[in-house]
This record gives sequence, structure tokens and C-alpha cells, in this order.
Amino acid sequence: MASKNFLNSGIAAITLAILFPIYWITVLNHAPADFDSAYRNDIQTLTGLDALFLLIGGLEIYIYCSLRDSLKDMINTNTIRVLLMVLMAIVAMFHSTVIIDFIFAVAPTFAQNNKELLIGLSQFVAIGMLIIYALVGIVFAGLIIFKKVIESSLLKSFAVLMLIMCLFQLTIILALVNILIFPIALIVLAVYFLKEPNLVEVV
Repeated sequence: MASKNFLNSGIAAITLAILFPIYWITVLNHAPADFDSAYRNDIQTLTGLDALFLLIGGLEIYIYCSLRDSLKDMINTNTIRVLLMVLMAIVAMFHSTVIIDFIFAVAPTFAQNNKELLIGLSQFVAIGMLIIYALVGIVFAGLIIFKKVIESSLLKSFAVLMLIMCLFQLTIILALVNILIFPIALIVLAVYFLKEPNLVEVV
């Protein structure tokens, strides 16, 4: 049976698997056809979707933190745990772009006078973090897949899905497929949290 800590992690992973596609499908369905216009429209308003955006970021950080903790008793996983911390920092930076939405809401005159600068800054940070996340994620996934000390088939399955997701993210064109892939990876990770962390032996 999973410990209370990892039970919460499993529930968080399932919750994120549900909320992630809901958020992105809602954003894309209630915006113009092209992504750039959708992004511009979203960033200039502060709505419940922005609160959901922050919740998604918080859940993802919590899940990676839990995954790091689940590996702490295993030798030769320090690099993987460091990469998880890097991924947490990247997720935090990506979701911090909601600050621009807040500026448009509380200081509309300033925001409109500096509209292109603020939108450009948000896009630079968001796209930059997505690219860096993909690159770090590829290394992270590769280490999990090829580390002999990690025998969990669930973790390796999660890593394979994450590898595919990160490769798609780098193509930009195929990135939208991740609306489906990421939730599947999260469900696999949820099963891992609920079944395996306490069964991992120190090698």
C-alpha cells in the first residue's frame, strides 16, 4: 500500500491528468484559430483559467518533487534527482508568465502602453522554457530508461512517454499532441506512486 505521501502524489497526478487537457482545450477552443492570437487574447485578461494555469503548475512541481523523493534511497540517481529539480524550476518559470496577465488586469494603462513589450517578454519566457524543458526532459527520460538501477517498468514507461512528448515539443508543430500524451504519462506515474515507491529496494 502506498504511504500517505505517495497516495497524495498519485491523486495529484490523476488530478493533473484531468485538468491539463481541460485547460488547453478550453484555451484553444475559445480563441482565434492561430496559436499566436490565442496567446495574445489569453494574456490580456485575468480569468479563472489563469487560476487553473497556476494550479496546473503547482501540481506538476509537486509531482516532480514526489518523484524525486521516491528515488532518494536509490544509489546512482543523483543526476536524475537534480534534473527533476531543474524541471521544477522550469515549470515555475513557465507558469510565472501569469504575472503579465496580472499586470494587464491591475495596471491597464501601463500595460496597453507597453503591450508589445509585455507580450513579447511573456512569449520569450514561455517559448524559452518550453524548449529548455524539452531538452532537459529528453536527458531525464533517457537516464531513467537506461539506468539499470531503476527496474520499475512503470517508471520506464513514463520515461518513454516523456521522451516522445519532449521530442514532439521540439518540433512545435506536433506539440499539440502532448495534450493527449502528457495525461497518459501522468496516469502511468500515478499508478507508480500508488503501487511501487515503497517497494523499491536500495541497491
